[in-house]
Amino acid sequence: MLYKLLSHIDQSKYVIKVISMTNNGFYGEKIKRLGINVYYLNIKPKQLNIMAFIKACKLIRGTDILQTWMYHANLFGYLIRKIVKVNKLI
Repeated sequence: MLYKLLSHIDQSKYVIKVISMTNNGFYGEKIKRLGINVYYLNIKPKQLNIMAFIKACKLIRGTDILQTWMYHANLFGYLIRKIVKVNKLI
């Protein structure tokens, strides 16, 4: 669904960044081919990675809308939103 959304969005109206908590997976390169920047945090399962959290905060700074997918990313995004002060969380 994320890829479908990104493939139809008007990139002239929005600055879009995709942040993957893990690696590029199946869609990473496909999303890059749409002209969208993709960043990877490379977090391993069951591992707390404070450097990845800090990197995500830096990438999100200045963002108006933060949209997350899946429950781990929802929690991660919620915590980042509180620190970075993003206006909207979807």
